Amino acid sequence: MEAAGAAASAMTLLGAAVNGTKALVQAISAIKNASRTTETLVSAVQALQIVLEQLQASIEVARNDIDVGKTEELVTLCNKDIARYKTELQKLQSKPGDDIMKRGFKKFRTVFLGEKDFARVLAEVNNHCTVLQFQLNHLTSKDTLIIKENVVEINAAATTHMEHDENQTLLLQQSSAELSSVNKKMNILTNGVSNNVRESLAVMTEHMKSISQVSQAQSGDILTLLNALYTQIAGLPNEMTVTQRISASPHTVMMGILGEVPENKQEDLSESIGRLRSLKSQKAGTLRDEEAESITTDLVSLLESASESTTGELQATSSKRKFHGTAEDEISARELKRLCAQLTSSYDVNVNTGGKYDPELASVKNLLIQLCSIAIQCAT
Repeated sequence: MEAAGAAASAMTLLGAAVNGTKALVQAISAIKNASRTTETLVSAVQALQIVLEQLQASIEVARNDIDVGKTEELVTLCNKDIARYKTELQKLQSKPGDDIMKRGFKKFRTVFLGEKDFARVLAEVNNHCTVLQFQLNHLTSKDTLIIKENVVEINAAATTHMEHDENQTLLLQQSSAELSSVNKKMNILTNGVSNNVRESLAVMTEHMKSISQVSQAQSGDILTLLNALYTQIAGLPNEMTVTQRISASPHTVMMGILGEVPENKQEDLSESIGRLRSLKSQKAGTLRDEEAESITTDLVSLLESASESTTGELQATSSKRKFHGTAEDEISARELKRLCAQLTSSYDVNVNTGGKYDPELASVKNLLIQLCSIAIQCAT
């Protein structure tokens, strides 16, 4: 705030000095019969005016209150001398009310005595001009140094910024190269994965087609065996009332069948029955090739054992029944369901009243009913 106040005061003094030099030039120019010294004085005062105007511009950007105070002192002295010069020159000017004696005296003083005064004033004006010009150069040099420092700082900042930009550009180039490399690798990997997926899908499709065909063929074999089983079971003697219904356990069924099988075949037949019983928990339509072949083998073994265990009963009743099915015929899921219904109802309906109830035969029938149900699920 103090520097701002000093600068304002200096600006006021400089404004007054500029106005004083303008008035002084007018006063000198109004002198008649002016000599060369007078003309030189006018030029010196005009030069002083220019220096004062330049100081005004320098004071506006001055940052040091010491420089401003020194300039203010010099301008104050200059203003006092300009006012004095103006007063002395006005004494040499003729006025309309002056008589002849005053006019002659002023003219005489201007011609003979004024040269010395003009020379003195010229010397003082040149002195003020030199001093103020030096002060102007001092302020200008400081401003120049400040500007130079600013330029150096700007250049340093620009250099730093340029280096930063170069580093950023280099990093961007490296990042671009890395991204390009990653993009190429991703394209190669994507193409490779796509090709592998296509090949795997093609192989899987062919494999599924082959599995489907084999499963249909194995299902046909299973249905053929069940048809033969239907032929044998339909002729078995059955006599059972509602009060005599029993449900043979899997252990009883297995023991009943194994009781009439040679010891060397009992273990294989037991495993076959176990595998057939486990099919009941499997989901329909999920058999594999190996499972279908195993079902076929187990059914053949079971049919052979069941046939051997019921030879007497089959001989007694087979002549009374006629069946149109053959081993080559295929039966549908609907016929299998009807077979299950017949086997189930045969426990409640008296069939072949002349026969006797055989628990082992009932157990075999119970197992065959379960097998038919499993076969129906597999067929559908």
